[in-house]
Amino acid sequence: MPSIIKSSVMIFVLVFVGVAVGLSFIDDRVKSAWDAEHFIGANLLGIIPDLSSLKDEEKYSLVLENRQVPGTESFLSVYSASQDPFQIGFP
Repeated sequence: MPSIIKSSVMIFVLVFVGVAVGLSFIDDRVKSAWDAEHFIGANLLGIIPDLSSLKDEEKYSLVLENRQVPGTESFLSVYSASQDPFQIGFP
């Protein structure tokens, strides 16, 4: 009986770990900035946070009104990075 329990536990652990590792190799979705940079092969200019909590009317005027919302600084950093050709890797 103890050897059956020991074997069952070992098989469970191997299957559990095998499924987790196998799914991580199969999953090819882009989940982070590193994934996007690795897939594209270029550096990102910036990352814009999720703005779904804002109304559409508020999203259009984030930068124009200079509001202190998390997305404002992200848009400004992307804009400044696109204006500086040395930051994005062009000669």
